[in-house]
Amino acid sequence: MLADPSLHATEAGIKAGFKSSAMGSAWVRRFNAKGLAGLEDQVRPGRKPTHPPEVRSALVALAIQKPSTLGYPFELWTLERLQRAF
Repeated sequence: MLADPSLHATEAGIKAGFKSSAMGSAWVRRFNAKGLAGLEDQVRPGRKPTHPPEVRSALVALAIQKPSTLGYPFELWTLERLQRAF
């Protein structure tokens, strides 16, 4: 499907699942400019993470569990309950 040499970057992007027709062309430009390194995730703008990935992972692991399975007398987390448990 995507190995078709007559397929334009825009069409390949749509077939690959991109929602915008411009994304296929953007990825081709990045690849042509930087090779395989251009396909790696780039730094995104915005606020830097407040906590390291390990802390975030531990919090997510706690949040996806039902509180009652951990011995708490309630069925759902609230922000306050999750903060206390963490």
